[in-house]
Amino acid sequence: MATANEGLGASVWWPNKDTFADEPDSQRVAITVPDSMVNVSNGRLRSRVRNGDGTTTYEWFVHEPINNYNVAVNAGSYERYFGVYQGEAGTLSLDFYPLRIHLADARRQWAQVNPMLACFEKWFGPYPWYRDGFKLVETPYLGMEHQSAIAYGNGFQNGYLGRDLSGTGRGLSWDFIIIHEGAHEWWGNSLTASDAAYMWIHESFANYAENIYVECETGDKKAGAEYVIGTRRLVQNDRPVEGTPGVNDEGSGNDHYYKGGNLLHLVRQLVGDDEKWKGILRGLQSTFRHQTISGAQVESYIARESGLALNKVFDQYLRTTKIPELEYALDRGNLAYRWTNVADGFDMPVLVNIPGRGAVRLRPTTDWQRDSTPLATLDGFSVDDNWYVTSKQRTRPGR
Repeated sequence: MATANEGLGASVWWPNKDTFADEPDSQRVAITVPDSMVNVSNGRLRSRVRNGDGTTTYEWFVHEPINNYNVAVNAGSYERYFGVYQGEAGTLSLDFYPLRIHLADARRQWAQVNPMLACFEKWFGPYPWYRDGFKLVETPYLGMEHQSAIAYGNGFQNGYLGRDLSGTGRGLSWDFIIIHEGAHEWWGNSLTASDAAYMWIHESFANYAENIYVECETGDKKAGAEYVIGTRRLVQNDRPVEGTPGVNDEGSGNDHYYKGGNLLHLVRQLVGDDEKWKGILRGLQSTFRHQTISGAQVESYIARESGLALNKVFDQYLRTTKIPELEYALDRGNLAYRWTNVADGFDMPVLVNIPGRGAVRLRPTTDWQRDSTPLATLDGFSVDDNWYVTSKQRTRPGR
């Protein structure tokens, strides 16, 4: 027996103040189950009491703030084993609860937890819940980021149920649920959206974390980029990523994963300094640790710390369904270019490859501009794949 209620709301199974905007500062969870079962919930186990009537009560306690929808019941024929992780904030306890029949599978597959923690602590800062520990619990559904008790149902296999969501093969060397739901301990559980409209904070960063993990695993920045770029094939652009605040509107239920992750990858290119970008990600976590925040707070923090004017970039990718298109043409021996399919005031540089010149950063506007360097041909002209834009060649400006 298990619970999962993201989106639907925690009040579907227990009475509470069911809102994104506030969290209890701690949480006691007491669950009574038949003696033949074990209950695993969030935080630390405080007591286990046999009631003498064929039932046992398990009392768990979460010492830190927790989202209502993260409070979980997991009851089954569990076998516990444990480990430790020596991290940035000291020794972190690791507790693993597979069903008894899957113990050997879990010991093999769940060994990925330690490298996941090492990667994300490097990029995002210390795991946010040392006081409550880390648990992975087998469930009959795919997965859920239940704080300090992550739900796992991926069949003890790599990929997303054995598939690579990016289509590149990069997602088949690691377990999607361990990595994606593990990332939510930082993005969603510690740094939490204050309204459903900002759910992209949770899912865009968790999707982007998959890219970061590929980079950690391979030691190759390009491999991580391949993965996140590959997930663009799943973007639907059916609705804006960000929803309408105040009316329980999450925005696009699909694109706040893949489009949002690609937006963050794009912002990394605009920052242009990986150590600075890492500092921004870690700074978000330290500044807003254990808090509920708005999308505007995230956007303004990134802009301020990067020193870039990013408001129109965020507007374009979060609040419209348009993907910027770079139009280009050869005009009397010079490159001409402009942005189309953009929101009013859109302002973003783009990296292109120009024949005979290599990588060049252009600063298009919605008006045609011309590069002053003579150019004989556009054969081989391309936009750098790390920029989430499209492109179209014209015969000449305006045609």
